[in-house]
Amino acid sequence: MPIFRLIARSLLALLLLSPQLPTGAQQTRANSENARKKREFKVVESYPLISIDADIFSRTTGAVVDDLRKEDFIIAENNSRQVVALWQHLPVPLSLLVVVDSTGGYVDMPSVANRVNALESSLALSLKPEDKVSVMVLTEGPLLLQDYTGNKDLIRAALNRALQRKETPQVPLDKRVRIAVLEAAKHAEAHNSTEARRATVLISDLPREAANDLLLPEWVVRKVLESESSFSWSRSDMPTIDSSEADTISVDRVAISTLVSLTGGEFVGEDWKSFFERLRERHRISYWPRTLGRSGDLVRIRLEIDSGARQDATDLALTYPRIALIPFSKR
Repeated sequence: MPIFRLIARSLLALLLLSPQLPTGAQQTRANSENARKKREFKVVESYPLISIDADIFSRTTGAVVDDLRKEDFIIAENNSRQVVALWQHLPVPLSLLVVVDSTGGYVDMPSVANRVNALESSLALSLKPEDKVSVMVLTEGPLLLQDYTGNKDLIRAALNRALQRKETPQVPLDKRVRIAVLEAAKHAEAHNSTEARRATVLISDLPREAANDLLLPEWVVRKVLESESSFSWSRSDMPTIDSSEADTISVDRVAISTLVSLTGGEFVGEDWKSFFERLRERHRISYWPRTLGRSGDLVRIRLEIDSGARQDATDLALTYPRIALIPFSKR
């Protein structure tokens, strides 16, 4: 028998006795599956879940609306509609930073003392044991009087000390406020309670023109967004702000009054009890962004109630951050 026949029969026997080897088509499918898995891993890595806190209430009654579903919302990022992943109420503790502008001397403006005293009085009823409050005072520059604590006596003592600081500052107003907002954001970000709902409140009677003309550069705005703390403003003269204007604001020069609507904050008077209640009732809405490679980008957010929602969309008012900062990849 020719030698090549012996070799052919030996090879045939070997194939019959051995496990079946993958065909070319099977190998191609295996390679395709591995490539798909790699792409999916990259998508997960490049698509961080974006979450913001939203406050929704009835225009008619003022009551918080909490019976909506994720299907009832339309959320867009840079005018591109996104898929809502979660809508839930998270009963998390509050992390409040109070910045008191005690310089005074603003013409025709009442003292901040009334609002500080109202805040101090509401602490006993509004704060829960797990909540934390920190106090800074703004004179020549921002000064930390009390780090985050749940001790109400320490908080009240710090608020009283803030009212006693009456130095006449030499630093220009715009520079003082710009530094104060920056340092407040850094302090809020450093607070190690990642599960807390963070909020910063400036108690100040800045002149009306300063509210609109005092501009914050983008690096300050970015630090506020990185802190994940909403920025609210307590003043006796409440400015009227159209929150829809935030959709067209250039973030490289942001008025301090506009920062309120950009971060989902609010203007507060002396009703601190309602302010704390609204903070607690905020819901978390999350979505998976569709666009790749945006780590560290500032994006515009637009949140609306779908026309098919179980609630009358025309009666609902929404408070939420109009700008989000896409987090950097953890890998």
